[in-house]
Amino acid sequence: MYFDSYATGKRIQHLRKVKGMTQEELAIKLNISDRHLRSLERGEYTPSVDLFVEILSLIHISEPTRRSYI
Repeated sequence: MYFDSYATGKRIQHLRKVKGMTQEELAIKLNISDRHLRSLERGEYTPSVDLFVEILSLIHISEPTRRSYI
């Protein structure tokens, strides 16, 4: 199974912007650095499953929709 970290990063970025959050605001809520979040959004790193689920929870993505992102 192929995982596209760049596409995942762009999805995270899009969802964050739709919710009107800055990278700094989301990073604080996730208890990670804004630098790490920027790297995730650029696709340089792949978030752990736990972090990815937490991101989706914080931006209020429903359970059925979450499954399509993972």
